[in-house]
Amino acid sequence: MSVLSPSNVSAPSKVSAPSSISAPSNVTELPAAAGGAAGEIYSWEFNGTDEGVVISDVAALRDFFSGGGTIMAWIKLSGTPSVRGVIVGKLIAGGSDLGWYLTVESDLTIRLFHYFSGANAAAGSSLTVSENVWAHVAVVYDTDSPTSIAYYVNGTADPASPAPTGSAAGDATAPLDIAQNSNIASRNLPGRVYGAMMLPYAASSEQVTEHMALRTQSEYSDFDGALAAWTFGDDASDDATGTTGQLTDVTGNGYDGVPSNTVAGDKVEDAPA
Repeated sequence: MSVLSPSNVSAPSKVSAPSSISAPSNVTELPAAAGGAAGEIYSWEFNGTDEGVVISDVAALRDFFSGGGTIMAWIKLSGTPSVRGVIVGKLIAGGSDLGWYLTVESDLTIRLFHYFSGANAAAGSSLTVSENVWAHVAVVYDTDSPTSIAYYVNGTADPASPAPTGSAAGDATAPLDIAQNSNIASRNLPGRVYGAMMLPYAASSEQVTEHMALRTQSEYSDFDGALAAWTFGDDASDDATGTTGQLTDVTGNGYDGVPSNTVAGDKVEDAPA
């Protein structure tokens, strides 16, 4: 079936990603965000068992990869996912899976699962992330041209070739999840997340590199037509205290998240560059 891109964001023209770009030689701590003391750059730590963040389903977040979409985030694993750990996903489960999720697999590779009415789009990357080290991950995909996925880890590109059949399955009613899947157990991500972002278009390799270099909340909020972005602590209203807390969408589009089972101590003074 055919689905539409979010109507409230104008998508620039798609740019094909090259086969590779130079990765940064190291990862260092970010400078202070505007108004913060030196070193006060935060991420959220998830236990890999029952913690995550839930963003309510709204029309603008549905069928995200229709017409091209990009997910980017920094992650720092504290262990190996028991099955697979969701970075960001929007999945309906129960008999017939619908929707998508971007994961770290138990072998530490990156994989996008996108469900179709026939065979699913589930080609993985050959690139891996490591435990206890910050890694930048990104995926670019278009369900209207479904046989090519562009993965990036720390700026290095790795194309994959899924072979889905039928039409992309919709995800209406499913919440958007970070570091968990609301509908499937054993999908929690063990570790820290920072600077997650959703672009409603297929990003270029230059834009992936640009995202890696963001330093402040204002830079995240001003990024090239971002649909949603969460810095996990740079906003004063970010609070990891369970369902009374909040993860703020710094774009101002209002896609704020509600923590699931996290505690105040899960907001930690640690982030990448």
